[in-house]
Amino acid sequence: MWPMLVQELIINNRISMSMDTMGIIESVIALALIITNCLFVREFISNRFAFYGFCVISSIGVIFSTVGHISTGLSADLNSFRNYNLISSIMVLATLCIVFGVAVKDIFRLKHDTTYSLIGAINMFLLIGSIFSFMINISGTLFDGMVVPLSQITEIDIQSNKLAFYTLGSMELPFAHVDPFIRHLLVIESVCANLFVVMIIGRLLSK
Repeated sequence: MWPMLVQELIINNRISMSMDTMGIIESVIALALIITNCLFVREFISNRFAFYGFCVISSIGVIFSTVGHISTGLSADLNSFRNYNLISSIMVLATLCIVFGVAVKDIFRLKHDTTYSLIGAINMFLLIGSIFSFMINISGTLFDGMVVPLSQITEIDIQSNKLAFYTLGSMELPFAHVDPFIRHLLVIESVCANLFVVMIIGRLLSK
């Protein structure tokens, strides 16, 4: 969500940061979050080989994302950037799904105090937006023009975030024209998010 805010500030000349600098900072933040994810998942994955596999997938995603943002050559070669973005998005989506599965298992199968459950529920709710954001990103990377045209492929992550996180809170879309396939994905996201809230309320009330 942070890049969405910074992009608006850059577009409106509120800050002098360039898009490339924003991309580098975004990669650093992503790296910090991936490390946090690894430390979190380590407490719940008893099989060390499964944990090492998770770390490898996370590392590949961060490396490809960082190279894609800091390499000026890739920014100029849009097809190469698209390939890097596709690999990065698939790897990050895989790690997010694993973290979401671990969180669901922890929250719904075990008894915790209300504060712990609420914090976990908030993280899981935001994970829904992140997961669908990367699903949109992958779809738009595979099919030109579904999210952005190839000439704007370097901005596909921000556009995907806007679509996913606007829809997470409501059905209003931030763009006038949205591809029908992406629109269907957003409907599924909205349904999942609302069902998740109902399930969490039921879980907390059942204690």
